[in-house]
Amino acid sequence: MMTVKNRLLHSATQLDQLKTLLEESKKILIITHGNPDPDAIAAAFALKYLISHLVKKKARVAYPGIIGRKENRAMVKELSLKMIPVAEVIWRDYDTLALVDHQPRRRFYTWPKNRWPNIVIDHHPRRPLEKPTEFVDVRTEFGANSSMLTSYLMTAGLRVPRWLSTALAYGIRTDTHEFSHVKTDVDKQAYMALFENVDHSKLFRIAHPLTDCQYLSHFWQALGAARIWQDAVESYAGDVLVPDNTAEIADNLVQLQGIKYALVSGFYQNTLYMSLRFRNARRDAGAVIRRIVGRKGSAGGHGFMAGAQIRDIETSEKAKSTASNLHEKFIRLLHPNQNMNQAKKVLSRN
Repeated sequence: MMTVKNRLLHSATQLDQLKTLLEESKKILIITHGNPDPDAIAAAFALKYLISHLVKKKARVAYPGIIGRKENRAMVKELSLKMIPVAEVIWRDYDTLALVDHQPRRRFYTWPKNRWPNIVIDHHPRRPLEKPTEFVDVRTEFGANSSMLTSYLMTAGLRVPRWLSTALAYGIRTDTHEFSHVKTDVDKQAYMALFENVDHSKLFRIAHPLTDCQYLSHFWQALGAARIWQDAVESYAGDVLVPDNTAEIADNLVQLQGIKYALVSGFYQNTLYMSLRFRNARRDAGAVIRRIVGRKGSAGGHGFMAGAQIRDIETSEKAKSTASNLHEKFIRLLHPNQNMNQAKKVLSRN
């Protein structure tokens, strides 16, 4: 790997602290956030690789929800990444739980209530922890958790294999929106440290997977429901194929000319999923979506993108009503004097 600035590297003391904790562990489970994105997946496997070489122990990667977005499925397939759903985890088999790319949140645990994570490695804004956690590394100067794990591997002096370099590079690219964030110097350094060992053919296939007609039909439905309010666009996509559909649609809507903000919601298995995207950094997407959702559900994010989940919604009608109220709250937060009868349809004959 190429030499990079010292600020990309973790301190030897910090690595030693993690190593000491791992040496005392017997069986280790690494948990991504729900419906994991490329950054969470890559970071999880980087930690797994670090554990195998640092303390010569095996770890498994588990994920809540589903891997739904076509790019994410392509990533898992192309790189042969073996993960298990948390529903299949036998929790008593693991004495050490590690969270990557997220932090423990009240009302949104993916593990039994009598368990608590031992390790948290994340790049989102720090949240108060309900209980003591043995190792916590939260660094908001990183635009991607994959950059953080790259720095761990470099500090340990490990050679990153081709498959993992490819995963980490894609995780960095997606979570920084192709380095469009304001503070991405450290992420660029991490990416360039990986670049020469990336399988670019696989990276292209991951970033440009095939699309089926059913997906296009749902996407068209969401476009038909989308409404523009000055520089913001919002859409309720109805029942979605997978939770990640809301993120894909929001990624596309925020690219409309004149649009700075995009909010998309969709209903999947009694849960309302919301995805928020910004085109500028004057507001923080994570803070905005937490303000919109409040105590109704779980929300989080940072910078240009954020997401939320509101669980235990019994019917599609209730989901639509809930989404309508939250979308209106979103528009009024951005434009307090907006006349709610003056929306412009994205798809219009005029």
